[in-house]
Amino acid sequence: MINQFGVWFLSFVFVGGWDTFPFTERQTLPTLSSNITLPWLTAGPSSLFHSSNILPPPTVLGAPYWTHSKRMEKKLLAVPAANTVRFRCPAAGNPTPSIYWLKNGKEFKGEHRIGGIKLRHQQWSLVMESVVPSDRGTYTCVVENKYGSIRHTYQLDVVERSRYPPILHAGLPANQTVVVGSNVEFHCKVYSDAQPHIQWLKHMEVNSSKYASNGTPYVTVLKTSGVNTMDKELEILYLQNVTFEDAGEYTCLAGNYIGFSHHSAWLTVLPGISFCTRWRYRTQESWLPGSAGLIFRSTDTLSTN
Repeated sequence: MINQFGVWFLSFVFVGGWDTFPFTERQTLPTLSSNITLPWLTAGPSSLFHSSNILPPPTVLGAPYWTHSKRMEKKLLAVPAANTVRFRCPAAGNPTPSIYWLKNGKEFKGEHRIGGIKLRHQQWSLVMESVVPSDRGTYTCVVENKYGSIRHTYQLDVVERSRYPPILHAGLPANQTVVVGSNVEFHCKVYSDAQPHIQWLKHMEVNSSKYASNGTPYVTVLKTSGVNTMDKELEILYLQNVTFEDAGEYTCLAGNYIGFSHHSAWLTVLPGISFCTRWRYRTQESWLPGSAGLIFRSTDTLSTN
């Protein structure tokens, strides 16, 4: 019989003990008409299935090929200056191929760039830190072995940073009015070319004054950028189960190496409703008796015991 690798082998059905096995020790099997000679077999269970008597699958040799081509579909990369750029060309082949890089069609090495480059051959990648406008160009990975070669080209555009402080989205954070025990979220959307530093502050009074003698407001830092903190996490301030002490002015402060920007919002905390019946206001804003001045609009529906 011929297995899936095109190699001849024999298939046996055992109907008795090993004493009935038809081969004596170290007999040579006949040469087949295809001029393929089968390997030696030694009688007995411990030797018949020994690894040395089993033919390994044939080694497939061939040219390199891409192993994650979908990750290479984005060929144009535009990044702000000072960012880190990584190009990857994951590949395989047999024998294992080598990889080298070209910039604008010419061999690219670390000494060709101020700040150097990092070549991570096990990851099939090229890394450039703190890119500058002179790094613009085409970057081509060439992967090859003795059976062939493949290549892939990326286009890099480095955008010079704008020299402006962070820009905060208009209207954020927004004023909020809630009852005691509510959960509150203040949002602050920050746009900045350079890496911003974000803080959430709560204004406070010291000796009945909101400002120090130099005009600087008294504040408490509630949340600030850190090594393990993402910008998106800092764009939201969460306050849970608020009390009257949480009422006041809150500020989102964002800064970069150019300057600072800030927006503020007020939190008003009202007492909970002690008594009311289910009520739907249909036409206008109304005052609800016993609600300590809480206003409900036409779409509000209240239900209490």
